Amino acid sequence: MYFRQSKRGRKKLFSTSVLSINDEVEKLDDDAIIVIDDPVSSLDSDSLFQVYAILTGEIERNGNRQYFVFTHNLDFFGHLLQNHKKSDGKIRDDLVSFYQIVMTGAGSSIKTLDESLK
Repeated sequence: MYFRQSKRGRKKLFSTSVLSINDEVEKLDDDAIIVIDDPVSSLDSDSLFQVYAILTGEIERNGNRQYFVFTHNLDFFGHLLQNHKKSDGKIRDDLVSFYQIVMTGAGSSIKTLDESLK
């Protein structure tokens, strides 16, 4: 796996994680739950798109697994969102669900993605 710019630690960790998910010796169950926390927080746009492409390929190859991807990066989120839209522009809710974490007076809560972000 090759990334053009620095931030090697994060890039190496992401690529190692993807390789670990597909490890043939200690293979994850086909219905495993995978949590990925902000894989692109400090990457440039080229590297961000590379991570997006790798991640979506991983998800498409392993349709029985459940993936939770957390991100603060709106560009990365936009790529994920666009990848899961039908030709009419609506989210393929038969395949994916998008949520957001919002701050409230009592702390934080998980809510369905606001229409303005779709």
